[in-house]
Amino acid sequence: MTSLDSMVQKSRIIHLAILVSVPFYAFVGEWAGPPPGEIGFLYKILVAAAVADLGLFTFFRITMLRSAEATLATRPDDAAALGRWFTANVVTFVLCETVALLGLVIRFLGGNLVQAGPFYAVAFLLLLVVTPRRP
Repeated sequence: MTSLDSMVQKSRIIHLAILVSVPFYAFVGEWAGPPPGEIGFLYKILVAAAVADLGLFTFFRITMLRSAEATLATRPDDAAALGRWFTANVVTFVLCETVALLGLVIRFLGGNLVQAGPFYAVAFLLLLVVTPRRP
């Protein structure tokens, strides 16, 4: 197995672990969260944090990952580009997971599933879209 193939396999394992964690967060939030209440302005702050997180996600996806993929398309044995590709993938996965964790925070602060659900859904759908592929 080449270095590229092993990195793709490692990134797929990390991706799967993070993808499985999102429904787990939703379950834990409903199972262990406090009774729903009013969180008011805090909800708006967490929405803004999620939007900023998605901005970082887009930045890493466009700048770091695409440049590494372009380099790997021409030189698949470039170790530096392979490292950048792997790092960019993991960072984008973690940024998606952060959105799901913000949903869990909302739930533990007293928000309801209707408020936290979009966070879980966006994180899960983004993770489905960014499944690692061999460059």
